[in-house]
Amino acid sequence: MPNTSATIGMSASGISFNNEVSTAQRILFLQLLEAVGSVIEVDEDQLHAVTALSGSGPAYIYYLMEAFERVGTEVGLSKDTVRLLMTQTLAGTAEMLKQSLDEPDVLRKKVTSPGRDNRGWNSSARAISI
Repeated sequence: MPNTSATIGMSASGISFNNEVSTAQRILFLQLLEAVGSVIEVDEDQLHAVTALSGSGPAYIYYLMEAFERVGTEVGLSKDTVRLLMTQTLAGTAEMLKQSLDEPDVLRKKVTSPGRDNRGWNSSARAISI
């Protein structure tokens, strides 16, 4: 199931094939989904999990962005400034996850480690009830 980011060619989709699907059909379906983003093949029993993560995933990210925009504007930043900061931060974070060999918790701890200025993390986490 593609997600709404398919409209800009950045979807993440999962698909499952049964034994009745020919190789030609499989290739065709994969090409169709790859035209709107990345696609992975999973077992049929994993499709619900894929849908929850990638199909509904944008809603979770948008919800997080709403919280950042609310907090950012409450402390005096313009909505445009907050959006620029957060979309670039989100894009950079996603790229770091793609390129890094570290797990997300390790990367997070590099930001929130003792001795660093964590006031932003602390106030943001409280604002969105993490």
